[in-house]
Formats: sequence, C-alpha cells, structure tokens
Amino acid sequence: MKLKRLIIQGFKSFKDRSVIHFDDGITGIVGPNGCGKSNIVDALFWVMGEQSAKHLRGSTMKDVIFSGSSKYTPGGFAEATLVLENTNGKHIHINNKVSSPTEIQLTRKLYRNGETEYRINGEPCRLKDIQEVFMDTGAGAKSYSIIAQGEINRLVQAKPEERRMMIEEVAGITKFKLRKRESMKKIEQTQANLARLQDLQQEIEKNLKSLEKQAEKAERARTLREKIQRNELVVTSHRVFEALKNFREGRNRINELTLEVENSKIAKDALEISLEDERIQREDKTAKLDDLQKEYNEVSKKLAAAEERLNYLAKSLTEKEKQADAKARENEEILQEIENRKLRLQELEAEKERLVSQNEEAQDLSDLEDRVTMLKDQIESKDEDSRSKEAELLDLKKEWQELDQLLFRNNSKLEEYSAQLQDLTTEVEALEKQYSGVSGQMQKEREIVQAAEVKTSELMEKESELKLSLHENEAALKESEDKSKNLSRSLIQTESKISSLKEINASLEGVKSGTKDFLEENGTENFNLLGQLLHCESQYSKAVEALLKDWIDYLVSLNGEYQTLFSWIEGKDSGLDVLIPHNKGMRASEALERLRVNGCTDIISLKDILKIEGADMSRFELMLEGFYIVPDLTRELAESLNTDIQFKAICNTDGTIMVKHTAGSKILSVKGTQDQGLGVVERTAHITELEETLISLKAENELVQTELDRLAEVVQTQRVELEQVRTELIESKSLLASKKSAMESKLQSFETANSRLNILQNRKTEISKQRLEIL
Repeated sequence: MKLKRLIIQGFKSFKDRSVIHFDDGITGIVGPNGCGKSNIVDALFWVMGEQSAKHLRGSTMKDVIFSGSSKYTPGGFAEATLVLENTNGKHIHINNKVSSPTEIQLTRKLYRNGETEYRINGEPCRLKDIQEVFMDTGAGAKSYSIIAQGEINRLVQAKPEERRMMIEEVAGITKFKLRKRESMKKIEQTQANLARLQDLQQEIEKNLKSLEKQAEKAERARTLREKIQRNELVVTSHRVFEALKNFREGRNRINELTLEVENSKIAKDALEISLEDERIQREDKTAKLDDLQKEYNEVSKKLAAAEERLNYLAKSLTEKEKQADAKARENEEILQEIENRKLRLQELEAEKERLVSQNEEAQDLSDLEDRVTMLKDQIESKDEDSRSKEAELLDLKKEWQELDQLLFRNNSKLEEYSAQLQDLTTEVEALEKQYSGVSGQMQKEREIVQAAEVKTSELMEKESELKLSLHENEAALKESEDKSKNLSRSLIQTESKISSLKEINASLEGVKSGTKDFLEENGTENFNLLGQLLHCESQYSKAVEALLKDWIDYLVSLNGEYQTLFSWIEGKDSGLDVLIPHNKGMRASEALERLRVNGCTDIISLKDILKIEGADMSRFELMLEGFYIVPDLTRELAESLNTDIQFKAICNTDGTIMVKHTAGSKILSVKGTQDQGLGVVERTAHITELEETLISLKAENELVQTELDRLAEVVQTQRVELEQVRTELIESKSLLASKKSAMESKLQSFETANSRLNILQNRKTEISKQRLEIL
C-alpha cells in the first residue's frame, strides 16, 4: 500500500480543511517552529488508531481539537482522513464484510463531547478494523515506520522483546498472533460451556432416577385411586340414603318452624299496633311541650327587655346630676375671674397717669440727640462714596490687563484649532474611504448567517421529529416484541399441553394389560379403544364420559373384523375387553317422547352429538340408543322418572347426576364436581380445542412477527437517518459558529471604526464651534 494524501480539519493548529498530497518520491515538509509540522505526524498517528493523548503531545484526547485563537472560535470536532492506494490488492474487513478496493480511505472523527467515529471508505467501522488494515504492513500507530522526535534513541536502546515485536510486525504475523489469542479465548469459553453442560447432564441423570421413583409412585397412586373410587360408590350410596333421611326430617322441621313464624308474625303485628298508639301520644305531648316552651321564651325576652330599660334610665339620672354640679362650679369660677379683672384695670389706669407726666419732662433733650445722630450719618456716607470710586478705578485697570492676555491666548488657540481641524479632516476622509464598501459586505455576511441559522433550525426540527417518531416506533417495537414473546410462550404452553394430553392418552392409563399388549403389537390402524375414538363438543365431554364409562376402555374394530383379535387372544394369559356393536336394540322414539312428558324438555340423544373417528357411525347407532343428556337434570327429576320408560342412562351436562335403567329398576348416581377427574373423552375434546387455539395463535404470531420485522426495519432506517441528521446538524452548527464569529469580528471592527469616525466628526464640530466663538 502507498500513501496518497492526508486530509485534516479541526486537528490541533489546522482549523480549516487542509489536504496534504504524498506524490512519488520523497515528500518533505518544511517551515518555521510552531507552524504545525509535528501536528501532521500526530495526525498520522491519530488516524492509525493511537489512543494515548501523551503520545500525541497532549494531556487529554480533546486537546487534538482546534482550541481557537484571538480571531477564531474553538472548533467543534477534529477529523483526519488518510487515503491509501491498495497496490497489492489487500483485503480489508468492514464490520462483517470483506472487500479489496483500489483505494482505502480511513477516517477518524472526534467531537468535543467525547464521541468518536471510525470509517473505512465512508462505512462505519470499529477501531479494530482500522488497526487490522496496518497489522501486516509494518505501519501503524505503534510501529517503527513512523519515527517521531526522540524515537531513534528508543529504537537503539530497545530490548530484545521489543526488537522481536518489530520483526514480527515486518513479517506480518502480528495479525495472526492477535487472532490466535482471540481464538484461544473463544476455545476457553467453549470448554467452560462444555463443562457446564456436563454438570447439567449429571444433574439431569440424577433427576431421572427421582422421576422413575415418582412414576412408580404415580402407578401405585392410580391403583389406589381406583380402589378409592369403588369405595366412594359405597360411601356415596350411604350418603344419599342419609341425605334422603335428613331431607324428610328437615322438611318436617321446616313445617314446624313455619307455624312458629306465623305465630310470631301475629304477635309482631299486635306489638306494632300498640307501638303506633304510643307514638301518636308521644307526638301530642311533644307538640304541647313545644307550645309551652315558646310561651316561656317570649316571657323571658320581655323580662330581659324591661330590666335593660330600667338600667339605662338609672345610668341617665346619675349622669344628669354630675353635669349639674359641674355647671355650678364653672359659674362660680367665672364670677371670681370678673372680679380679678376689674382690679387689674384700675391698677393699669393709675400706671398710665404716672407715665404721661414723666414723658412731658424728657421731650426737649430728645430732639437735640436726634439732630446730632443725623449729622454723623451724613459724614459716614460721604467717606463711603470716596472709597467706592477708588475701588472702581482699580477694577478697570485689572480688567484691561486681563483683556490684553485673553487676546494673546485667543490668537494662539485659533492657530491650534486650525491645525487640529486639518488633521481631523484628513483622518475622517481616510476612514470613510476605508469602510465605504463594508455595508454591502456585512449585508452579504448577514444573509449567509441567516441561511445557516435557517438550515440549523430546520435540522434541529427534523432531528426532534425523528427522535419523537423513533421513540414511538421503538415503543411499538418493544410492545410487538413483548406480544411476540407472550404469543411464543402461549404457543409453547399450548403445544406442551397438547403433547402432555396426547401422551396421557397414549399411555393407556387404567387399561388392562392384555389390551395394552395387543395395541402395542398390532398398532391402532384397525383396532383402538372406544374412548380414543369418541369426539364431541367440550360441553358434553363429561356427560359422555359418565354415560359410556363402562365401555371407555373397550377395544373396538374400526372395520368390523374381529378375527385378528380373537386369534391373538388364543394362548394368552392376559385378558382384555372387546366391544362388538349389534344391530338389535330398542327404538327410542317412544321413550324420548315419554321422557319429554315427564319433565326432560331439553333432552339430547347421545348419538346426535357423538362422532366415532375412523369407523362407520351407523354400526354404533343402535348401541347408543337409550343414552340421553338432560342439561337441567336434578335429583328430584331423576327420582320421579317412571321405571317403565325404556332408556339405558340419563345424566346432566357435567355428569354429576346420572340415572340408569337396569332390569326394570333405577340406579341413581350423584357425584361432586371435585370427585371427577379428566377423562379420555374430555382430554380428546380439550386436545381438539387446544389444536384450534394453536392454529389461531400461529396465525396471530405470524402477523405479529411480520409487523415486528417491519417495525425493526423502520427503526433501523430511522436510526440511520437520525445519525445522518445529527452529523449534518453538527456540521451546520460548526459552520454557523464560524460564520457568526467571523461576522461578529468584522462587525466589531466596523463598529469600532464607525465609533472612531463619529468621535472625530464630533470633535471637528466642537473645534469649529470654539473657533467661531473666538472669532
């Protein structure tokens, strides 16, 4: 393989996308210190799978992402792509695919949030796939083919083990050693699984022994169950007799209690009449008591009002007396004050006469003093006028000197302002010329940024919609998976039930040993047990089981030929039971009508609901005549049936009540539901129902599986699309950030220049105003 080019973007000092071509011959990269020559070697290490940030001259792996500068914002990702020319036709692995392209493009991309992507020819892959590309080429992140600064010394001082690794890398066996280690790990895991399976096998063998013992116990339990059933028949007959006896006694007791209840009702009616009279009297007394209570309340209210009025009048009288005493005291005080004022008036008049006489004597001296005071005031006024004239003269001299100095300063300022105005005009014209076309450029930049913002917003909205849709489809997928699991579980359970029921039927439990031996030797093609051949609706299975209980385990010929059976019996010690249908029997039309008259309105003939698999039903019709099912059969109805009606047996739907007609007498049989087991007919009906359920479950499971595959495909497609949208969104955000940063930088520069221009113009205006003011 041969290096063709290296593409770098956002890696360390390479902010923008840079392409480095490796042409034929020797390629040299020169430049001053710090320009990024070593970063190109680091990019080669990094794209080949280097995982050590220290080897890339950094503290963390995020240090390889462009960190920004005074003019540029930090980058959002670092990406390096190495393009190799596959000259020797090397096969590469991409996930589980193998290909031999003419050009191999290896890409590594690191986002600032820590996510890393690896791609080979644009296809997502693992880091292991990239490392395997270089494994037998002598190149790679840890190989000797790339010698960085300080690597020569390391090669010279390498240990023998390190030299061996270099030789193995050159020889191309490192890849096979790595695969050997992986294979050895898988072999060890397989050996551990085999050891586990051996343990499970031993455990199952131990359980087999216990299961054999359980089977023996089950056989003994079956024998005991048969004995229990026979004994239960005796016990049940005694229970029926006792129940009938208790019924008669209970009926007599009910009659006695009925009379007592009637007498109690009469006594209760009398008590209710007396109680009603007392209630009426109590209501009259209560009404009178209410009237008296109302009168008492009214009198109490009047008395309280009178007491309150009396207290008010007493308080008013006391207050009036107090006010009269106060008025009398005030009157006395006023009279005393009048007397005092008369005496003071007399004293003031005497004082007035004394002061008048004194004022006349001092009048002449007072006029002379007033004249002297007036002359002094005139002299002081003249002195003050003289001093004010001297101060005005000094102020005028001072003001003339200040005006002379101000004239000199104004001439200097005019010259300075003229020079400043010339400089400001020159600078303003330069700034206006420099930024004359900036407005158009900024408008274009804004349009580019707005377009990037719209695209970013659309991508974000699309990402949100895809996330929502993906979440809904994943929820539907999860629901479908759960439904599929439940259906699979139901299928397994149903199949297991069917298998168990068929095994129970095939085990011939409770059948005589001779019957078992015959069926094992001759199979079930021409002969089978009657119970295995009977088919009916599940609601009648218990009734069929009860009516034909004595014949369930009998052998029946499917084709009507019994010679094979009789020939097999000769010389055998074991016995068996055979059912041979006959063509003679009762005709049930008359019996059926009589039974309906006797109360069996919904009576059903057994031959109308029963089917015998593999045999001609007409051979068994006369044999099944006289067997009936009455859904609402009760014990009283069974007892009331006449013995002269010709029938064989009648029972209710669940088989708990049955009456048989034998030799002109009736046999009544009553069972509890807990006394019934699952018979062969009921098992067969149950198997039929389960098989129908199994078919529907399989059909539903196929539909669910189809929907599951569709949802899985939709979810996978949406995940790929979401990943693409995320990649586009990241690139769009990065582009938007860079464009916005550039625009903001230009805008800031333009605003700074504009601000400087405004300042200069304002300064120019102020200087012009000041110059005009001076002029």
